Amino acid sequence: MKSPTTVILCGPTCSGKSSVAKVLETSHRFRRIIPYTTRPLRVGEEHGTEYFHVTDTTFWELRKQHKFAEVTTYSTTQGNWAYGTMISDYEGDDNKVVVLNPITIFRLSRRVFSAMHVVFLDVGKATCFNRARARGDYVPEVMRRIESDAGIFARVRQRNGFNVTYSEDLAVEEIATIIACGVKFLA
Repeated sequence: MKSPTTVILCGPTCSGKSSVAKVLETSHRFRRIIPYTTRPLRVGEEHGTEYFHVTDTTFWELRKQHKFAEVTTYSTTQGNWAYGTMISDYEGDDNKVVVLNPITIFRLSRRVFSAMHVVFLDVGKATCFNRARARGDYVPEVMRRIESDAGIFARVRQRNGFNVTYSEDLAVEEIATIIACGVKFLA
């Protein structure tokens, strides 16, 4: 029997993480782990698709009940936002995919759920900015995230264990297929 794998997609804002996760879910039978957040919904976003959007009170009550595998908070231009994934979402005999940031990955790696493979999606700042603008993100917050990502991901690029894919050169479907094939090979 093959062991389940959790693919963790990591990368700067608008690097294609959610798009790759959707293809892994729909075309390669990965179960998507959907994080909880206190961030407001973006235009066109639906509760329960990319995130479970909850109130601050609900989020911190779940944390107090030790439901989260990890929690990360951000101070943004629009307030403080918290993110976390449920411990129970990592259980089961199926392959999973989740979008996380580097800090969260390091925290999560302290827990043993299943084999974890981190895939780092890397694109240039201009691509990130243009994608964020196209989806209607608040420009000052986009600029803050891009600047913050530059420092965070410079350190990630220097660490071992991160697989780097340049998504500007490949279609989302190609990236997802490469990841799915890699998981089958490593299982």
